[in-house]
Amino acid sequence: MANTKSGLGTKGFNALFNDNEENVKVDIADDIQAQEIDITLIDRNPNQPRKTFDEDSLREMATSIATYGVLQPLLLVKTDGGRYLIIAGERRFRASLLAGLKKVPAIIREFTPQQIQEISLIENLHREDLNAIEAAEGMRELMDNHGLTQEEVAVR
Repeated sequence: MANTKSGLGTKGFNALFNDNEENVKVDIADDIQAQEIDITLIDRNPNQPRKTFDEDSLREMATSIATYGVLQPLLLVKTDGGRYLIIAGERRFRASLLAGLKKVPAIIREFTPQQIQEISLIENLHREDLNAIEAAEGMRELMDNHGLTQEEVAVR
């Protein structure tokens, strides 16, 4: 197996984030169901850690979505004016737009601003790898915006 470098030294992200996902706790009731949300009411998260999106990958995902639908709901928070903000699932959202969907499945939750930023960063770290700059900027924003130390970010 090839050893890939993340640009974060020999310890990589594990030096910053503990693999223990229990540190960011989000209680989701067993009976929460995804809702179909009008795609025009959904806004991108301006604090999304991922700044670049591979267009070829999005087109492939759009083809899959056109064939099978969105298999995993987006995670949204309700904002003013009956609109929604993406917390997790921006790639699915963008691919759904490319596929021409009018509605997407979503779970609507309430989160604090800190939880929103943590979830957005962690979700991206566990999906398609952020590049080292995006990861570092996301961690710095989390520390700056919520008064966290590097050690506190590492245990989340």
